[in-house]
Amino acid sequence: MGYTTQNEQLVHKIAFQTKLLGQYENLQGTLYVNDEDFAVLKIEFSYQIAFQSVNAVKTGNKDNVYTIKYSAIETINYKKFTKQYFTNYQNKLLTYSYYPNPRTFKKMTSQTYTEQLISKIITNPVTPITQSTSQKQIALLCYDAEFWKSYNLLLDSPLEIQIKNQLEEYEQLEKQFKK
Repeated sequence: MGYTTQNEQLVHKIAFQTKLLGQYENLQGTLYVNDEDFAVLKIEFSYQIAFQSVNAVKTGNKDNVYTIKYSAIETINYKKFTKQYFTNYQNKLLTYSYYPNPRTFKKMTSQTYTEQLISKIITNPVTPITQSTSQKQIALLCYDAEFWKSYNLLLDSPLEIQIKNQLEEYEQLEKQFKK
């Protein structure tokens, strides 16, 4: 696909596509590979998963058969830290399509958007929180007030922007919610 730059580094863009990989259909995307050490810096990909409703499979009742389909678009970024690469950002837009009543063939669709940002990598040993960890132990964990004072990542996701735009087709949001 060619070259681009990312974080002032020369990066190879490599397209990939497969029709079927396990349960994933139409897996396709782009790898961004560092020219210096050939590490993957970014992956953008999409895929689909389709399956029949569990109830229909268990009962064998053809009236209850319907298909659920997931379509996902994901991005994962990696960043070098002390000679290793770690995930530093990830997002996912997941669209669910399904037919709640197979007799009507009325399609229902919903979307979720998720973002994850890794802001700190801890290289010293960390005691994981488990189910047996007491509330007192959890309360003793350090709280970094300075981090939260400067935390400004509450940005609108693409889905939130779309919803706001649809709501504002009739009237500005400020006017709608001040009534």
